[in-house]
Amino acid sequence: MKKYFLLCTVLCAMMVLTPLLSVEYIKYEKLNDESVPSVEEKNDTIKVMLSNTGSVKEMNIREYVIGSVAGEMPSNYHSEALKAQAVVCFTFAKYISLRDSEKLGGADISDDSRVYQSYIDIDRRKERWKDDFEKNEKIVSEAVDAVLGEYIDYNGEPAMAVYFDKCYGRTESCENVWGREVPYLIGVTSDGDKLAPDAQSDVNFKDKELADLFGKNQIDYKNSSETPISVADRFDSGVVKTVLIGKKEITGVRFREILNLKSADFKTGKTDGGYKITCYGNGHFVGMSQYGADYMARQGSSYEEILSHYYPGTAVKNYS
Repeated sequence: MKKYFLLCTVLCAMMVLTPLLSVEYIKYEKLNDESVPSVEEKNDTIKVMLSNTGSVKEMNIREYVIGSVAGEMPSNYHSEALKAQAVVCFTFAKYISLRDSEKLGGADISDDSRVYQSYIDIDRRKERWKDDFEKNEKIVSEAVDAVLGEYIDYNGEPAMAVYFDKCYGRTESCENVWGREVPYLIGVTSDGDKLAPDAQSDVNFKDKELADLFGKNQIDYKNSSETPISVADRFDSGVVKTVLIGKKEITGVRFREILNLKSADFKTGKTDGGYKITCYGNGHFVGMSQYGADYMARQGSSYEEILSHYYPGTAVKNYS
C-alpha cells in the first residue's frame, strides 16, 4: 500500500505504490474543530469513489475493510499484522470521510491508492488470488472480523493512520517528511525491516535521463562530472534531509519525487555516464511499517501492541 497531507500550501499528491505500499503522498487540510463531525456519528456503510469510473459505490464497512486490507497487505502476513492493518484501514477511511467528503463528491473515500488507499472488490480478489481465493479470503476476513469497528483514537477523533511498506530500521516523523507536526506520527524503531529480502534496491540513471528529469523541475544538470550529486544531510532515520545537485540544494523527499525512487533514504554513486542510486526501504516512512508490523507479530506482539508502537500516544477504541 500496499501506503494525505497538504503541507500548508504544498500539495504532495504523487504516490509510488503497489498493493503493498499505501498512502504514499498524503494531502491534508486543517479544518476547524466544529467542521469535523463527532466520532459518535456512526454509519455502517461507506461510500467509495471508484477511481477508474468516477462513480460512487456504497457498500458495508466490512466489505470495504476486507477489500482494503486485501489491496494493501499480503495475505500471508501474520494474523496480528493483518488485524493491525484492518484497524488502520478503517481508521484512515474514517479520518478521510470526516474531511474530504465534499471534494470527493459526497463519497467518504476514494480507492485511488496514489492519494488515499486501495480497495479491491471480490471479483478482483478472485482474479488476483485465483486458486487461493477461498483460502486468502478466509484469512483476511477472519482478521477483519476480529477487529471490525475498532479504530485508532487521538483526542476523541480517528487518527491520521498513514502507513507504508518498509523502512530501514526507523520510521520518520510527519514533520520531517510532510512539514507538519503530528504528535503520534514520530520516528520509532522498526528493527525487522532491514531483514526484508528487498530492503535495499538499486536504480541506474544515465546523464541524459537525469538532465531531462531535473530539467522538467527547473534544475540544471549537465552530467555526472560537471554536476555532482551528493547527500548533504540526513535525519536520524536515514531519510535524506537535503541533497546537492551541483550547487542546487533540494530536500530528499523532493529528490525522491523527481526520480520516482522507492524511498528518500538513499545514497548516490557515480557510474560511467550517470549515477547509481541505492535506496533503503520502500515508502514514505511515516506511521506504520507493514513489514515491521509483520515482524513484530511474528515475535509475539499483538495488533494492539503493534499499533501502540507505530502510533504512540493513541488508543484503540470501538467506533460506536
